[in-house]
Amino acid sequence: MKLDNLTGLYNHGIFQTLLEEEIKRAQRYGEPFSLALIDIDSFAAYNKQHSPTTGDQALIQAKLKGKNRICCLDEEQEDYTAENSKVLIVDDEPKNVKLLDAILRPFKYHVFKAYNGEDALSVIKSVDIDLVLLDVMMPVMDGFEVCRRIKQNEATRLIPIIMLTALDDTPSRIEGIDAGVYDFITKPPNRIELTARIKSLLRFNEMNKKLTHVESVIITMANAIEAKDAYTQGHIERVAGLCVELGKRMGLSQAQLDALWLSGILHDIGKIAVPTSI
Repeated sequence: MKLDNLTGLYNHGIFQTLLEEEIKRAQRYGEPFSLALIDIDSFAAYNKQHSPTTGDQALIQAKLKGKNRICCLDEEQEDYTAENSKVLIVDDEPKNVKLLDAILRPFKYHVFKAYNGEDALSVIKSVDIDLVLLDVMMPVMDGFEVCRRIKQNEATRLIPIIMLTALDDTPSRIEGIDAGVYDFITKPPNRIELTARIKSLLRFNEMNKKLTHVESVIITMANAIEAKDAYTQGHIERVAGLCVELGKRMGLSQAQLDALWLSGILHDIGKIAVPTSI
């Protein structure tokens, strides 16, 4: 998953990979390489005053509210705590699992552990996991395949995944991004960096859950409207399906196809105000 679910822009993982690729290319050809970091909205000052974690929370809220507007951080939402969130650690080395467990323990997360890919998928199937810390090099099923299976399942595809790896080559990172990894952290992990990323992604996951719940309510409402008219049974699913097929023929992105599907589901929402007798 190269794109951010909310904005449709390339995510942090692809930025890291492309940055490393450009640095290596500059070194190979002996050319200078420059990276400009432009603080166009004084966000660095906000992070310095309120902490990077709070800054991430403010950024997520701004994403949810949409573009071309000024957003203020909701203080009630700012107090959100990730305590009791369910985090799954997947690594075939017990010492690595023990280290990560020790890092997470002060935050009162519910920590689940798996020592191979199959066990990890089994845990995710039975527990509503909020975030996965995933190793790459494991026997039987590597981290890339575990990630692909999580993202191919509609019920689990939005779970954020951080890949902890000793691999630093560009092809491995690109494979991880294509599989659906949101971020990479090199082993051994920096405690501060790891905990900040985890807290930010748990917050992001909570927002996604709220959006998914709202979508479910809307779809239920659309189905209730359709149920008023026996002659149109199955109509909204057919329209939504046709919209998606047309979108695929047009080469639209997955985010655009998802929007088309939801629009198709909602196209008759105006019937809610039409009396049953009519």
